[in-house]
Amino acid sequence: MALKVIGATLLVLPHVSAIVAQYLTRHSRKEFYIVMKRPLWNPPFWIATTAWATLHTSIGIASYLVWIDSYTFQGTAHTALYFYAFLVMLNCSWQMLLYNMQSPAWVRDVFAILRTNTA
Repeated sequence: MALKVIGATLLVLPHVSAIVAQYLTRHSRKEFYIVMKRPLWNPPFWIATTAWATLHTSIGIASYLVWIDSYTFQGTAHTALYFYAFLVMLNCSWQMLLYNMQSPAWVRDVFAILRTNTA
């Protein structure tokens, strides 16, 4: 039973972080997004939403596979899951940096960190 609860938690955690970020940026996002210059190839909303949902589900499955490989939060899995939690927080933070603080330069730096830490 505990295995299922931990698996469900690790699968849902990336989605929860995205929902929290969306909630925290709900007011400023609309104002900033309207005036933001977007490229001509900007995807429709439904494609972006589907891509993010797929990404977050993949992240959750990957974290579950890391955990199940060791059944504990010790050793290599322990380090990998802490690193994973850090990356989930960074992934959550870019929306707040862009929409609440309106700081594209900081978002660029967060994306650079995220990009260099992906396999």
